[in-house]
Amino acid sequence: MASELMPLEERYERALQSLGEKLSEAAEARGESERLEARLKQRKAILTLKHKKEAGSAAMAETMALADREYELALSEYETARIKYLLADAEADKAKLSFEEWRPASPNKRAEMNLR
Repeated sequence: MASELMPLEERYERALQSLGEKLSEAAEARGESERLEARLKQRKAILTLKHKKEAGSAAMAETMALADREYELALSEYETARIKYLLADAEADKAKLSFEEWRPASPNKRAEMNLR
């Protein structure tokens, strides 16, 4: 109700600012997710090499690497960041849709106000 009393230009600026913030949050979360994904792949490679001597085969070394506690922790960290990114991206999409829905209506409201 209070936002309806705000001047149209101010509501537009706030909606645009909110959209920008959501897009920035999504971009930052995506960057963190991608960084942790690369780190996870690196950790898997290092652990595979670590287990290669005792494993006897590359397949067994990879299996041991995937079962390693260190890999599990890196995977958990990546999954948490990935979920955070997906949620932030969904919020940004929601803000885009809301803004796009509101934007065409704003000139109509402006025209209605001018007629009064």
